[in-house]
Amino acid sequence: MLCYMSPHQRTRTPKSETWAERISSQIGGNVRRARNRLSISEQQLSERLTRIGHPIARPTINQIENGQRSVALAEVLVLAEALEIPPGELVFNPSLRKVEVLPGNFEMSGDEAVEWLAGYLPIKQPGQSRAQWLENAGENHTDEEATEWTVLGRYERRLYQVIRELEQAQRLLLNARDKTERAHRANNINYITKRAKGMLAYMNRQLRIIHETNPDYTFDDETLALIQRIEDLPNLTVP
Repeated sequence: MLCYMSPHQRTRTPKSETWAERISSQIGGNVRRARNRLSISEQQLSERLTRIGHPIARPTINQIENGQRSVALAEVLVLAEALEIPPGELVFNPSLRKVEVLPGNFEMSGDEAVEWLAGYLPIKQPGQSRAQWLENAGENHTDEEATEWTVLGRYERRLYQVIRELEQAQRLLLNARDKTERAHRANNINYITKRAKGMLAYMNRQLRIIHETNPDYTFDDETLALIQRIEDLPNLTVP
């Protein structure tokens, strides 16, 4: 006897994603966010990739953004260059409080994961205290001190990276070919500036916490000069 099955009944239950599939989906989401921030279409991103020397067709970019296709390392590198962000921030969103750096390992924030990819931090193992983790990184602090000192040092390093991004974005703005591209470049500079000033505000909060136990601590002259430079950055408009 034949039984009728509705389309809903015939639909297969999707299998659970593997960690590799989740990473690819995560990269795809980061690609879309970075592309939208630059106000460029999938086709314009494809054209940028062609100029870099590693073409990716528009339909493929759409598949990547929707998590329907895995992403090769070479593609991560050229996508990061085309989207004007560090490769690590294409893999891990630095604004997330927790990311899955390895299968089942949610011990690090997105910002810490980017630092791990850059070689600044060791991986934090499940069950490992922050003090033990920082000791492996060559920093000796108690658990109470660990968060403030590590975050401050991490953001101090990131400031130098952000200023390099800003300098590159300013060069691209100078070489913009038309008003539309100038607007895109200016928007990107404003995004980087906003990000840098947000980092400064966070660093100042961490510094106030550190001053409760170490009131004499301060940044070196080079970092103070960099902080002043970022504080003086204007918001750009394109006529």
